[in-house]
Parts: sequence; structure tokens; C-alpha cells
Amino acid sequence: MEIHNRSVFEAGEIPARSPLGWAYRLADALHVRTRADFLRKELLFRPGDCWDPLLLDESERLLRAYGFIAAAQVRGWPDSGGDRSVVVTTRDEWSTKVDVGLRVEGGLRFEGVSLSEENLLGRGILVRFFLRQRREAREAGVEVHSPRVANTRWDGRLSVGTTRNGHFFEEALVYPFVGEVGRWGGGQTFLRREDLFAFSLPAGSPYTHLTVPLLEERWEIFGGIRLGRPGKLTVLGAGLVVEEFRFPGLPEGASLVRDGEFSQRAPAGEDFLSPVSRQLQERRGARFEAYLGQRNLRFLARQGLDALRGTQDVPTGFEASLAVGWSLGGFRRDGVPSAPDHLYLRGSFLQGWASPRLTWNTRHFVRARLLQSGPPFQRGWEDLLAESDAFLYWQPDLSGPRTWVFRASAAGGWQMRTPFQLTLGGPTAVRGFREDRFPGGRRVVLTAEQRSYVPWPAPDFLDFGISAFLDMGRIWAAGAPFGFDSGWRASLGAGIRFGLPPGTSNMVRADLAFPLDKRAQARDLVFRLTLQEVLGLLPGFLDEQVLRTLGRKAYPYPTGFPG
Repeated sequence: MEIHNRSVFEAGEIPARSPLGWAYRLADALHVRTRADFLRKELLFRPGDCWDPLLLDESERLLRAYGFIAAAQVRGWPDSGGDRSVVVTTRDEWSTKVDVGLRVEGGLRFEGVSLSEENLLGRGILVRFFLRQRREAREAGVEVHSPRVANTRWDGRLSVGTTRNGHFFEEALVYPFVGEVGRWGGGQTFLRREDLFAFSLPAGSPYTHLTVPLLEERWEIFGGIRLGRPGKLTVLGAGLVVEEFRFPGLPEGASLVRDGEFSQRAPAGEDFLSPVSRQLQERRGARFEAYLGQRNLRFLARQGLDALRGTQDVPTGFEASLAVGWSLGGFRRDGVPSAPDHLYLRGSFLQGWASPRLTWNTRHFVRARLLQSGPPFQRGWEDLLAESDAFLYWQPDLSGPRTWVFRASAAGGWQMRTPFQLTLGGPTAVRGFREDRFPGGRRVVLTAEQRSYVPWPAPDFLDFGISAFLDMGRIWAAGAPFGFDSGWRASLGAGIRFGLPPGTSNMVRADLAFPLDKRAQARDLVFRLTLQEVLGLLPGFLDEQVLRTLGRKAYPYPTGFPG
């Protein structure tokens, strides 16, 4: 078995006369390439094992999933002695990164900076120092993540720092299901965060946001087993969750924000707190969860979908999962009431299909609680949150540079007792509107986007492309605080996309969008620079505004658990 661990650029790939050749050679000299022994331990086979093409395919997919590896290939063929030879070839990303976030929405806004090394000493260890600020979130801290704790497949993560309202601490030690062949998975996570939750206020108000203090604490331990064969796996598991949601300091801690300046807040009066009071239910309790899932998935490698020339793995088949939780009672602390007896449900369904020119993926998610104690008028379903997304990619000419992306998305909440609000504007909704425009409780968004690869200005050094898109959507008040029935709204936009080195799946987007509204003015143009693709299968399905209501997680569930 041979392993070729290539750097970002090899010496022969940099033209001697290139005006930027010195910069690439310097960056390559400073870059520590991924170690061969790290790559070897990620493989699902060893010299002398029986030949299994599935293990080669899964090993390649595992390598490609790392953000510091731009491309990976695992190939095998018979040799003259009747055995099989295997060659593993990888190409690195630049793993030392300085990211600066900028956004133009009613003025230039700074969204943070981070300095990270994603592949410390070539061993896949992430160390990141960051300052992130977007809307109410303002985090400054450090994160350390190792995919091989003590040289095992245990995955460890630690993140600590400060928020706009206090501190946060997140810790996880997880043994993930390894590809499609791993039989066991599980782990333990802990999270404690003091933060703010911001509600967008309707247009015409002298303020733009109402913020309430939120303390979230969650401890989880879970484990499971997969039965069957790859492509037809049944997942069984169980877990214990202890969680607490508090709103310390209310009503005095509620505040109003003018012009999106969250660092300058004024006290909020009862008139502003009254519409959100129903969603400020403090609780503390524990529940036991049982997991059941069926995972009939295979993965196909596709190029030119969310990346310009990079390869991504697309799931085909289906996966259905369900988590059922039973409350174990709670306990009172610092005046926080015990969570009432309840039945907790969380389910998802994913389906994918692909042909040479078409790629289709859809995911549906729902979460709800059934209260079983308390006065009769308080019993019943609450906190029902649902989202449904579908993506269709069409590549008219497999040898051509164009890809059409069509997206349909719907999200909504019913009987919400947890802080929840959607908006129609934003980078993953109708992009021609500012992120906080048109608040509501249920939303539908339709998108058509054409992405084109352009072999310019330096195709040997980076991937470059252009895009044009049309978004259309509608939001309904649906009982959400400060909700608004928007009617159908649309926007048009265009931008550039690029990735470095060529073949990477990590995209940077710079988009300019404007609303299709006769009342729109030049100041309504929205410019966004994002350091990753925001729309597609690579960034994932669940919307950021849905995720903030679901609660943060110190670590995503291992593949196969209903996360």
C-alpha cells in the first residue's frame, strides 16, 4: 500500500514565471502537510485484509470529509503476484487560516475574525481563536478539536469563551459511527451558555430588536448499535438528557436595540415583553430517550454541485429516524420549576436520488412535546417545530461548466413555549432583504440559481465561478411574536464564487442582491461576503433560525442518530 500525501501545491505545479509564484512557494513552505501515518489510521483496511471495494470507497469518503483535505482518492488494482495494490492520494488545503467577516446591510458591518490551524502538525487537530459577532451573538474564545483522542477513533472537542451576556463552555467526547461500516457509536457532551435571544421587530418601530437573556445548560450521554449490512442498516440506541432553560434577570434584563447595534441596548417596557411572554417558560428536567432508525443509504461522488470542481458525496436511498423521550421528573433549583411530565418526539426523513445529470435530495424534520400533567387546559402538544427542504441539481452538459440549483424550503412552529421566530430575509432565505426583515412564524422559500465555472484568472491555482439567482418567499405571522403576513416577495442577485486550491469543496461567496419591489431604493441593495457555501447539500439542511430554537449542541450526533 502506498500513500501519497501531497501538499497544497507541488513544486512542479507552480510556473517559474508566475508573478505570484513566490507567494505560493512561501505558503507551501510554511504549510505542514498531513502526515502519512494519520491518513493510514483513517483507512478502514490494513495490509493483508481481504479485498473489499466498499472499504476503499468508505475510506476515501472519510478522508474527503476533513476540511483540511481538498481531494482524496483511494484506488486499487491486481498486481503481478495475484494480490491487490492500493494507492492513497490526498491533496491538502491550506490549513492555517485568517478569516474576516464583512456584510453590507444598511451599512458595512464587521462580523468577526478568527485565526485557526485546522491540521496542527499534520495530525488533524484544530486550534482556533475567534471573535464572532452576528446579530445578538458575540463570542470570543478558543476551540480545540481532535478527531483521534489518545490515538483512537474517539473524537474530542472543547470550546470556552465569553458571550455578550456572560460565558460559555462546551465539551464533548464522542465515538462516532465510522462511515457505513461502523457498528457502535455514542458519547457524552456538556454545554453551558449564557447568551441573548433576539426577536426582530416589525418595520416602522423605532427599534429593530428585542433581546432577552437566556441561560442554556444541557448534559447528554448516548449510545447505539447498527445492525444489518451497509446500505441496509437498522439503528438502535438510547440516551439520557438533563437540560435547563432559564431567563435570568427578567423583566429588567430585557432590552431594546436600535439599528441593529446590539452593543448599545435600552431597557424594554412591558409593551414589548408582553408579546413574547408565552415563549419564556423556564424549565429544568431530565428525560430518557430511545432511538430507532433505518439507514438505507449509499453515497455517490459528484462534481460541480456545491463546489465548482470539487467532489462531494451525495446520499442516495433513504434514512428514517425517530427519538422518543420520556420525562424522568425534574427538580427545583433557584426557583426554576421542574419540567412537567411529557412525551418528547423527534424525527427525520432523508431521501436522495441521482442520475448522471440530475441529483435530488430532500429532508423533513419535526420535533414536539406532549404535556401529560398539569391542569387539563395546559395539556396537549406544544413546541412543535418542523422544517422541510428539497434540492434539485441539474447539470445540462456533464462536460460543461454550468449547474442549475432549485430549492424549496418550508419551516414553521406551532404552540411554541420556547423562544422562536423566523424572518423572510437573510442569506438562506430571500437574499435581497436584510436578515431581520419580515418576522413571522411560518415560511416558504423557493430558489433558482445558476452556477457557472469560469477557467479564469488562474485555473491552476484556484477555482473561480459566477452565479445568478432568483429567490421568492412568503412568511405568515402564525402567532409568532411581532409576526407579519408578508405576501409573496422576491429578489434577484448575482455574485462570484471561488475556492483555493483547485478542486476544493470549500467555497467563498460574494453576492449582491436587491428586492424586486417598485418601492426599492439603491440603499436596499444587500452585499454579503460569506466564507462558505450557504445554500446546498454541503452546508446542510436545517435553517439557522430553526437551530437556535432547537438549542445548541456541544457536538452533532454521530451519523445514524436522530440529531
